[in-house]
Amino acid sequence: WQLNGSDIDMSLEHRYKLNGGNLVVFNPNRNWDTGSYQCFATNSLGTIVSREAKLQFAYLENFKTKMRSAVSVREGQGVVLLCGPPPHSGGK
Repeated sequence: WQLNGSDIDMSLEHRYKLNGGNLVVFNPNRNWDTGSYQCFATNSLGTIVSREAKLQFAYLENFKTKMRSAVSVREGQGVVLLCGPPPHSGGK
């Protein structure tokens, strides 16, 4: 198996395990494990390469806790309250 074009050393990495030819990632981390995975299988007849599998993580960081000033409007009057979302990734 390769991650982003570099071999994954199964003997040194306790976070990866092969299970029936499938790669299992234990305690995945978006900083280390995000990327493109590919499997290479070789025997006396040659080598076959799997399609790329891309792994990315969705996350939502904390909202800012800064106090906002009060907004006053008259009854029946329209108002727009702006709310900036926290940094995030994944889903739309």
